[in-house]
Amino acid sequence: MLGYPTSSVVPAADAQAIIEFIRKFADGIHHAHEEGVLFPAMEAAGIAKQGGPIGMMLMEHDQGRAAVRKMDEAVSAFGSGPAALEAFSRAAFDYS
Repeated sequence: MLGYPTSSVVPAADAQAIIEFIRKFADGIHHAHEEGVLFPAMEAAGIAKQGGPIGMMLMEHDQGRAAVRKMDEAVSAFGSGPAALEAFSRAAFDYS
């Protein structure tokens, strides 16, 4: 298992800023454009949604959203002990 950086402190405000950036830019702009413009254009050009690159990218978007939710949940538990920081680190690593 890879080691997660759990010995240092991550300020909750910094962690929230990371989550906000991901939600606003990565998901709210980048993924939204892919899902609303690029993927439909790819399908119209004959690229299958299921079993191809579109389906894979949609799955990766869902995995990213799940990791961000876990990061958010972990931040709400900051201060309760090292498990919250470890959970945040693991989710951030999974997101990356």
